[in-house]
Amino acid sequence: MLQVMNIRRSPPGKSNSYTNLSSPNNEFTMEQQITHRKRKQPEHSICNCNCSSEIQVLRKDLTAMLQKFTETQETTMTLMRENIVDMRTQLNDIKEATVSLNKEQKSMKSQLLDLATNINYTDNKIQTLKTEITLINNKTIANESEIMSIKSKTDTNLYSFVLEENKMQIIQDRTSTERNIVIVGLSEGNVTNSE
Repeated sequence: MLQVMNIRRSPPGKSNSYTNLSSPNNEFTMEQQITHRKRKQPEHSICNCNCSSEIQVLRKDLTAMLQKFTETQETTMTLMRENIVDMRTQLNDIKEATVSLNKEQKSMKSQLLDLATNINYTDNKIQTLKTEITLINNKTIANESEIMSIKSKTDTNLYSFVLEENKMQIIQDRTSTERNIVIVGLSEGNVTNSE
């Protein structure tokens, strides 16, 4: 924008102004165009103040305050660093404890699964034993009823056998006494010596 300036708008005549600032002119340099002014310094005679000593005191106060602030900040930063180190060690301890707890939890889970499978196996075994006991009880009851029937048969057979034996004894006695002669009125002799 500043590169091309309209020549018609520039003031006519000879002047010390240079309208095209984009290209340097040999006659005028930028340094020549800058003016330097000096500040007015207050006269000490007019102002009867001790400004320089006050400024020195203020500077000392500011320096002391900055040193205290710096020391406080350094102390705070040191304390913060120590706290951060403590927190890191605590975090590492927590991580280690968490890892340990995870391992223990996995171990406990596996033990619980083993117990569950053992309990299932034991329950199945108990159920099998109960069915076997029931079968044995049923067989025992059947055997007892069979024994009772055999006993009743044996009792009836024994009774009939005893009856039959008594009958046989009676028949044998009758056959042996059938030829005996009965004499009435004679007393029987007691023989003590069988010779």
